[in-house]
Amino acid sequence: MAESVIPIGSISIPLTVPFGLYPIANISIGTPPQTFTVKIDNSGGDLWVPSRKSDLCKVGDCSLAGSFDERRSETAISDDFDNEFRIEYGDSSVYTGILIQDTVNIGEGKITDATFGLVYQSKNIPGNRMDGFVIKGSLGISYDKAQSDRNAHPYTGVLELLVEQGVIARRAYSIWLNSREEIAGHLVLGGVDPTRYDPPLVGLPIVPMTGATSEAMINVQLSSVICNNCDGESQVRDELVRDAIIDSSTAGIILPAKMARAILKDFGAVTDSLFAWPLVKCDIMDIDA
Repeated sequence: MAESVIPIGSISIPLTVPFGLYPIANISIGTPPQTFTVKIDNSGGDLWVPSRKSDLCKVGDCSLAGSFDERRSETAISDDFDNEFRIEYGDSSVYTGILIQDTVNIGEGKITDATFGLVYQSKNIPGNRMDGFVIKGSLGISYDKAQSDRNAHPYTGVLELLVEQGVIARRAYSIWLNSREEIAGHLVLGGVDPTRYDPPLVGLPIVPMTGATSEAMINVQLSSVICNNCDGESQVRDELVRDAIIDSSTAGIILPAKMARAILKDFGAVTDSLFAWPLVKCDIMDIDA
């Protein structure tokens, strides 16, 4: 594989995908820096991390993922923010706390006076049944500038701050993941690594989502679904135009029930009460999709 090329006006940070769930990366906040492992979320622009007093640190050990102690940071500003932070995800998990400002380091880039959520309470946490893995922080990289739909106090998201403070050249990002075996990759903020795709790079129009109150989510038009089943036969399952969200924070593909059942049947999927998802034979990974 060719050596990575990071465009001028961009920064890059390494990613991993624990248990095949979603990409995570390391960032740091404060002066001196406190390190955190956060989920990369392109469906929102909010950055949040747990407080040292957060109940998330009671669900699991925060010594690895990190917890923020504003008393230890010389650049933390919290007195001006008498405002609740609250974010709710599509899986019904809710994280609440306060808004705070501080310096944030992402790879080689640094932004000052960045507003983020300091989480104290959480509920409906979807920890993995087998390993107990629980999210303990999130870096939102949405292009939605004003983060105000969940908080009374409007503020500017990380991606926009990176542009405003001259760290990156434009509001753009790209996520590259390696093979299934390595479950690793890179996040490039500000551009695209030309060595990580086979040209041409195809663009899709981003369209408003029906009933949406925020522009944070990347919504495109899904016009059809084509799958190669275990016999190698290509089949079109649906040709209806519908909304489809491109979401980095989930490894799953969600389809209408009728379409999903037909595809699962083609691949010989079976269900088991011990697992939340249907199961298929391991050699299906060798089939060209």
